[in-house]
Amino acid sequence: MLLLLSLSFEAVAVESSVPTACTHVLEFIEVLVPAKNRELLIGRWRVFLGTKLRAGIITQAQYNILKSEIIEAQRIIAQLEAKGHRNNAVIGLAYFHCSI
Repeated sequence: MLLLLSLSFEAVAVESSVPTACTHVLEFIEVLVPAKNRELLIGRWRVFLGTKLRAGIITQAQYNILKSEIIEAQRIIAQLEAKGHRNNAVIGLAYFHCSI
């Protein structure tokens, strides 16, 4: 789980159909959708990011970007699930959403 955040600090190769701005959001969605306790996982990510920020490993700007990407992933999941979509359908629709 925390590996996802570690990898997000490095360049990630993705398909050209996915805009770079959506790359991390989609990664967060892929992890959050099947998670049994999303809020707990998000809390752990925030602690992880806060620790990295205090240690000087990431900048405040990087922290803010990753935090906003996590919030955007939550928003997209909630919006799609409110429409009745579940599991892989949420992930697939999120990819579609980010490709347009």
